[in-house]
Amino acid sequence: MELMKGDSPNEPTLARLAELDERTAQSELELHQLHIRISQLKASQLADAEIQVAFGDFDTLWKSVSQREQGKLMEVPA
Repeated sequence: MELMKGDSPNEPTLARLAELDERTAQSELELHQLHIRISQLKASQLADAEIQVAFGDFDTLWKSVSQREQGKLMEVPA
């Protein structure tokens, strides 16, 4: 919404500008919060090496569990 030189803004125009200013400020705040959340998620991601270490000896662990216990672990809750 652009005012021409010499125009004086009327009340509806000022109200609309105030509304747009408020929406802009809210959007900037939300964007900032999203940037923070993205940084937090990136920091909490596991590196490939960490995953490989965690699951590197999974076969040995799985073989040490009885077949009955393996069956229970593989059950899908309804």
